[in-house]
Amino acid sequence: MEETERGNGGKLKLKKKVMTMLLIIPILLAIWPSTHGLASDLFRPPRKHSPFRPRFNESDPEALEMLAERIEIIVTGQIIFSRKVPNTSWTLVDRPVNDYISKHRKEIWNETIAIIGLLFLFSVLMLYMQHRTEKKAKHKTDAAIQEKQAAQDASKAKSLFLANMSHEIRTPLTAIIGYGETLLRSDQSIEDRIEAVNTVISSGEHLLNLINDILDVSKIEAEKLVLENAEISPFKIASEVDRIISGQAKRKGVEFSITYDFPLPAVVYSDAIRVKQILLNLCSNAIKFTDNGYIRVSLRYEKSMDRLYFIIQDSGIGMSDETANVVFDSFTQADSTTTRKYGGTGLGLTLSKQLARLLGGDIDVNSKLGTGSTFALHIPTNIKSKDNLIYDEKDIPIYCADAETQLQFDKLSGKVLIAEDNINNQKLIKRHLEKMGLTVFAVDNGKRAIDQALSENYDMIFMDIQMPVMGGLEAVKQLREKGFEKPVVALTANALQEDKERCLSVGCNEYATKPIHYEQLYQITRKYMTVVPEPLINNPLHSTIPSEDEDYKKLIHAFVLELKPTIKKLQQACLNEKWDLLANMIHQLKGLGGSYGFPDITEISAKIEFQLVGKNYTEATALLNELHIVIERIILGYQQTDSNVRNVAGI
Repeated sequence: MEETERGNGGKLKLKKKVMTMLLIIPILLAIWPSTHGLASDLFRPPRKHSPFRPRFNESDPEALEMLAERIEIIVTGQIIFSRKVPNTSWTLVDRPVNDYISKHRKEIWNETIAIIGLLFLFSVLMLYMQHRTEKKAKHKTDAAIQEKQAAQDASKAKSLFLANMSHEIRTPLTAIIGYGETLLRSDQSIEDRIEAVNTVISSGEHLLNLINDILDVSKIEAEKLVLENAEISPFKIASEVDRIISGQAKRKGVEFSITYDFPLPAVVYSDAIRVKQILLNLCSNAIKFTDNGYIRVSLRYEKSMDRLYFIIQDSGIGMSDETANVVFDSFTQADSTTTRKYGGTGLGLTLSKQLARLLGGDIDVNSKLGTGSTFALHIPTNIKSKDNLIYDEKDIPIYCADAETQLQFDKLSGKVLIAEDNINNQKLIKRHLEKMGLTVFAVDNGKRAIDQALSENYDMIFMDIQMPVMGGLEAVKQLREKGFEKPVVALTANALQEDKERCLSVGCNEYATKPIHYEQLYQITRKYMTVVPEPLINNPLHSTIPSEDEDYKKLIHAFVLELKPTIKKLQQACLNEKWDLLANMIHQLKGLGGSYGFPDITEISAKIEFQLVGKNYTEATALLNELHIVIERIILGYQQTDSNVRNVAGI
């Protein structure tokens, strides 16, 4: 609107200038004949018809004064008498101006036309130059206005992003603080406490993911994000995404499925972590905006283009064309209403788009408001042989669950030193390591870590990088220089690639970023510590309830008889991931164990039940193995006195 008004204003100014010139031209034509004689006589060299003879000395003040008087007479049209001009050789001709004009009319007219033409061309040139100057000035002004508007839009977008970010941070923090406080109340049931703990954990993970997204965007903008190009299986990535997303979809009541459009390459070359990150972002986004219906992921291979497609289709709220055009922009979500209703910072899709392009691919979107959206991620396969294809679902390799879910937490043996200045982190890591069976000592700076490591025989050191007095990098460097050869693991909140390289370059064996989960800490520690073998079942357990009642003894013996088939049922339910069935059986066993005088059964069963309610199936599986050992010890205690128990035990 403003640009149109400025354009119209410029045209009006140009028209006014042209009209002014057209008015000036007739005025010049009218006055020129009466002044031409003066012009001819004053400003041209002498000629035979000129009223002046030789040119006079222009520097003579008296001559100039006399000339000015004569000019006034000529302009008024009075009769001029021949008279000598003092101090010059000039003679004024005794002749009226009108007679002079009549005598030289044709010559005057021709000169007048020529001068008018020159004046017109000069005026047009001046108008053109002025118009060009104004156009350049207008262009600069418009560019400045656009830059200012772009800066204002960017500032507004960032302000909106910070407002959304504040909301995204405060929301989980509110849950963490609130549910943390409820854990201290004595009126909370076990279910309430488990719900509070799970909420604290999920809120903390949400904050961690938010920080990771911001760091990834920053690394991409700084061109410091390092990508891998290794052999990966699209089927394994799909199975991992299915394991994570299917649970989320189920809790929301949305159907989730993955299909394959064969043939598909068995392997491709890309960055598995980043591909999985993009797919999880797209699927999580689909779940967020789909209240009912379905989310379908399909894999397709375009051999001619050497492209592998992951297509995510949902039946959610969809988007308008206008929204779809900006959905990948930084700090952007559909609109403020969407942000208020569904939450989010708008970083997920932006980050996914940038990662896809860094991988050599892209993300396309097709959406219709009210009917759903389709996001298509495509990446180059970079495979050399196009013959390594899978044509049927039965040929898909079976991938085991992640090492995290398969991990058995065996007891470890060894002595570990922790260098960590934050007392809360220090206590947490120490508690984790002690749970593994390790002996742990902690210090709060690098200098003390050096003194302690050289004075005691430690099998391993966990070293924080940023500490007072002396940092972790300097401490590790000095330890290596002084001959310390035991493994050192860097613990740091710095998550950039150059931070990892710096830690490894001074002599660290491993690099772990905070916050570190128990499973990750255990996997790192187990690599360098001694695994304690499972204890031999040579310590029998008996019921703690003394009874001379033969009928009661028979009940205890009957309970022991059922323990062996019970543990088999529990293990089978765990293997088949029938967690609800497992929870019911464990709950019953927990009550029976205490009733028959076996508190170990009750204690471990209660722990398993707690983990099942919290959906911590990895820990529940590890505890189930402990329960198996306890049951074997109970059976061992009765095998010598009861032949029936001996037969059940298979001994």
